[in-house]
Amino acid sequence: MDMEEKKLSYEDAFKQLEDIVEKLEGDKSSLNESVELFKKGVELYKYCNNLLSNAEGEVKVLLDNSNDSLIELDFLGEAEGDSF
Repeated sequence: MDMEEKKLSYEDAFKQLEDIVEKLEGDKSSLNESVELFKKGVELYKYCNNLLSNAEGEVKVLLDNSNDSLIELDFLGEAEGDSF
């Protein structure tokens, strides 16, 4: 299954990933089913991570193209270059 072809939203893909985690934690799947669920989970994880990376890139472009009063922040709210 190719995630790009399906054009899943982040929320839909993440929900599917959560469902897979619940199934794997439930101990009701056979070994083969668990391996297939795990493979699909890894694919969904990569897909979600790619969507997040793309969104982060878009935000950085928007910040770069805006006026000089904006600074780029990481997801924790710390200004880039600051160290604590």
